[in-house]
Amino acid sequence: MKRDKLSIYILLFGASLVVHLFVFFDYKFLLESWSQPKNWHLQSYILILVSFLISALLIFTKKLRLLLLNIKFATLVLIGYPLGEYLNIETILLASIILEAVYYIPKLYGGFLSILFILITFLNQKPVTTWGVSLNKPDTHQLLFFIFTSLLILSIAIFLKTIFKKFEDSSFNVNRLDNAVKELTDINLDFQNYAAAVEHEAIEKERKRISREMHDIIGYTLTNQLMIIQAVLSLGEDLSPEIKKLLLQSQQQTNDGMAQARNALYKLREFSPDSEVGIKLIYKLVRTFEQITGIDIKIDFSNTPDTFGRVIDMVIYRLTQESLTNAFRHGKATKISIIMALRNEEILISIWDNGKGASKINEGIGLKGMRERLSSINGTFQTMTLNSGFTIRARIPYSIKQME
Repeated sequence: MKRDKLSIYILLFGASLVVHLFVFFDYKFLLESWSQPKNWHLQSYILILVSFLISALLIFTKKLRLLLLNIKFATLVLIGYPLGEYLNIETILLASIILEAVYYIPKLYGGFLSILFILITFLNQKPVTTWGVSLNKPDTHQLLFFIFTSLLILSIAIFLKTIFKKFEDSSFNVNRLDNAVKELTDINLDFQNYAAAVEHEAIEKERKRISREMHDIIGYTLTNQLMIIQAVLSLGEDLSPEIKKLLLQSQQQTNDGMAQARNALYKLREFSPDSEVGIKLIYKLVRTFEQITGIDIKIDFSNTPDTFGRVIDMVIYRLTQESLTNAFRHGKATKISIIMALRNEEILISIWDNGKGASKINEGIGLKGMRERLSSINGTFQTMTLNSGFTIRARIPYSIKQME
């Protein structure tokens, strides 16, 4: 919205510049038939310059605008006083003041102030004597034209301000909705990451619980079996050699079984599943994003392996995540295509969307983050705006040996 206001300020300042240039040259041509002293000419030029400088100050001094507009109107009165029946300069300068009063003064006060300025200027049109020269007041036709022109300009100014206000409100609402979408998108992505972490933690806890229970059950059962075998062996001479041999073999196998069971349970407890890494994790990200936003997303991963390793996997994941978010948030895309292939010892990634793109791309935190992550693994990054949308392309060095 600040950019919209700046555009309106520049427009008003440009209109004021045109008005004062017109007044300057009109006044200069008027001097040829003027009978007033020449020392007043310089003063009139200074007043015209002061009036123009006030237009510039109105942009930067919000609290003093009412005072500055009154000072500008006073310069108009001083410039117009010795002009007599020549009303053009006053009419043009008043038009500039009306435009500025309507826009810079809030609510309807600018309109009331403009009507007051018009009324004072109208009442000020009377016969005067300057430097011993009698000047006639403008005739009825000129006065009616002045009133009509001033009121017309006031009406146009109020109409334009209404249009500008509606545009500002619409722009504010659009920005507010865009910020809301941004926050919701960020929250959703954080929620996805949180859900994945919670799911992984839940799997870890369940695996450890199962390993504990198996350890207790198997350990208790096998320990009891060993105690029974040892109790039977303690009978000594009452056992035949064949039974004693079988019991010793059973004792050895039970000890071996306990050792193997502990080793297996230890490995189960320390095992970290790789079910959702690399391509699988990106698939999950894309499908979740597609369900939430309703965007049609096509995926082609061609000859890529399930994983490129933890570091590269994470870079590709973040690249995809940021590209999807930008396409939805900024590009307002309805279709996205993600293509990834392994060629000539490079991972080639192309992410296209049919959004509006941008004629000039200003890299924010997201795009800079992409570039930095890719640079950390010697990758390259490129963005392009096409007639059909926006494209992000990335190249990451990756050899066949790394797959092995």
